[in-house]
Amino acid sequence: MVVISAGTSGTVSGVGHKIKERCPDCVVVGVDPYGSILAQPEELNETDTKKLTSAYDNVLPHMLPTLL
Repeated sequence: MVVISAGTSGTVSGVGHKIKERCPDCVVVGVDPYGSILAQPEELNETDTKKLTSAYDNVLPHMLPTLL
């Protein structure tokens, strides 16, 4: 399974296509990023941001580019 943030869906579409070429059984999931204007009604964006984490928080912090 691959989970990709789907802002305008261009990245998830292109990456998903290439992944499916190599691994047809892989599941590609596009997720709407937090705060997206596409989440309607507005209540869908109400979340406790203190509970939000990312893979970068615990998995590979030593590998993060300095720009992030």
